[in-house]
Amino acid sequence: MKSFLRIGGLIVSLAVSHSLFSQDMPEPGVLVTYPCSLNDGYTVQDVLALSQSGGDDVPGLVQSHLRRPLSAFRNFTDNWDFSFANYFQNMAGFGEWLAWVGVNGTGGLNEVATCGGPLVNMSYGANQGADPYVGNGTLMDTQTCSLAAGQTYQDAYEMLVEVANHSKTFGSNIPLSMTVRTHGLLRNSNSNESGSQFSITRVGTTAQDMTTRLDLNRVGELQRSFQAKNLQNPNASCQNRVLWATTPFYRSN
Repeated sequence: MKSFLRIGGLIVSLAVSHSLFSQDMPEPGVLVTYPCSLNDGYTVQDVLALSQSGGDDVPGLVQSHLRRPLSAFRNFTDNWDFSFANYFQNMAGFGEWLAWVGVNGTGGLNEVATCGGPLVNMSYGANQGADPYVGNGTLMDTQTCSLAAGQTYQDAYEMLVEVANHSKTFGSNIPLSMTVRTHGLLRNSNSNESGSQFSITRVGTTAQDMTTRLDLNRVGELQRSFQAKNLQNPNASCQNRVLWATTPFYRSN
């Protein structure tokens, strides 16, 4: 059977309902992350080596990725070294996976790393028809945002759909998603994440796709085009982005 490390994260491109003036939020997928610290004497390469064990497909799980921060944010790096990102179609799938882990264990993970409890999020795909991430590693950036007064998650989602659609005119068709935390807080977090906060996640189909997108931001070409089309973001204020390296462990058949 596949180990715990083979299981988990898929960035699901969900169907989006279109109307003339608004963009309905699709049914979300479920993203569950586990922040982890390496035990003494072990490295991330030791963790990755555990993913090589083979076996049967695991009930409920779609994909699993290991994420390593390339640009640090202290709330994470003061306590953790990396994170597992586990994606499920729904909460029932997450429950099936938890039951499987309860019977089969963690595949040797406890020897090399110590992980915190699950952080459960709803994940809304904002780029219908995005190029899929199917390689052996890429870059991802995330950004935490807080809704402005009077704004809703629906407002923020509609803005992200506009951004995704317009970015395609610049040749950038990377997956873009909005995630909303429903269960769990990171250790030492003083922020109230319920009701107003969400995260934006962009994942390159390859590392080059991600850096090409970042260069569009660096030279301001994308932002100037947004302004020309009156696509400024009135819905939320967002923190600086965090850049991650992400490696897949498992993809279901």
